[in-house]
Amino acid sequence: MQKNKKRCAAVVGTLLCLLSTFLCSCQEGDLGIALPIDADQLIYTREIDTLTIRTATVYLDSVVTSASGTILAGRATPSQGGIMEAQGYFQLNAPSVPSTAQRVQFDSLVLFLKYAGTFGDTTQSQTLRVHALSVLPNYLRVYSHLSALAYNPPPLAQKTFRARPSRDSLLTFRLPDVLGQQLLEFFRNYTSLSEEMINGWNYGLTLVPEATDQAAILSFDATQSFVRLYYRDESTREPYQADLSIRTGNTQFNALRYAAGSWGALYSLARKGDEVPSRATGHETLVQLGVGLRTKLEIPYLQQLRHIEQYMALNRVFLDVQPVRKSLRDHTPPPTTLTLQVLNRSNQVVGNLQDFTGTTVSATYRVDLTALTLVDGYTFDLTNYFISVLDGSLENKGLLITVGTDDGSQVRGVALGDAQHATDRLRLRLYYTAGQ
Repeated sequence: MQKNKKRCAAVVGTLLCLLSTFLCSCQEGDLGIALPIDADQLIYTREIDTLTIRTATVYLDSVVTSASGTILAGRATPSQGGIMEAQGYFQLNAPSVPSTAQRVQFDSLVLFLKYAGTFGDTTQSQTLRVHALSVLPNYLRVYSHLSALAYNPPPLAQKTFRARPSRDSLLTFRLPDVLGQQLLEFFRNYTSLSEEMINGWNYGLTLVPEATDQAAILSFDATQSFVRLYYRDESTREPYQADLSIRTGNTQFNALRYAAGSWGALYSLARKGDEVPSRATGHETLVQLGVGLRTKLEIPYLQQLRHIEQYMALNRVFLDVQPVRKSLRDHTPPPTTLTLQVLNRSNQVVGNLQDFTGTTVSATYRVDLTALTLVDGYTFDLTNYFISVLDGSLENKGLLITVGTDDGSQVRGVALGDAQHATDRLRLRLYYTAGQ
């Protein structure tokens, strides 16, 4: 103890200068930490990493997926506790009628889907089925991730494959000949059809993943996807083609759900603001786009920092958060950036959490590629949040870890360990100035 006092006395002048600079730079009203300092008083920095922090998975709200311009389909495992599932719905525009419609012969009908991205493990095989909708979407209605439409059980087409969007820009399905022949008949009878019948031409499809798949969710660009009819002139055998584009309004949407698996407690998240504590989901929480799931943070005893013995000033506060992974290939890649938002007592978002400069507090995913075992995570700077709560300018109702914009076109997500997780543990590090 005497040795520590001598060391502290040797640097007291330097620390006093640093502390003075820190106090002068604080905004007026910050924290009330400018406690009287005796010139002979020893000061030093201490660290606390045992402050209680609680986490939960919270359901914010349903996510609008209509008119996103992206078709999603597949199943992926973003965490050990469950599976993310996507099913895309869309409607075809009526085809333009070729001038040779009366003298043509059917060849084939093919669905072309333009890859826009993947989420999950594309090294595994997966199966997608194409079904005809028995109930068509209403263009006046806005659909969410909870929406669904009935479809005819027998698939029009089915394919088992490994997605390789870097090599194959398109995923194709050969549709039944009978459907193509019906479409060709529409061409032939076009001139005799009423305007109402022509305008009422509707055909809807849905992409359904295999129930046992755990590979990847695939995204397709609806504006560059289409159904192509191949046909020939009956006399000359000259080939022709006609494209049916995909309607990109409200009739194109995605149904998304998180199949909780071993995390059955997540099924109780039915209303806005509902939450499930991390202890009920294997000491993990979710940040999952597409289904409205986010991670909530609570620091219930933050105000008690004022009563710490010899406390003089708050220096810095960091929150270390770790994705639940054993290797870089385990589950889906974590998002590049996570951000923090401020909550009220009803778990509604009040706004983005800001630092001293007014910038939204965020953290970038980092990984140590030199480590023998996986060392990765995110680090948030909570200094301004703590100061704002302690000086009374902000209520301590909780924070929300979120990612990106939830526009129904993405399914990025990550599972995060809580403070009691066996391997990927959340940690709060607080540094303060103490006097003696």
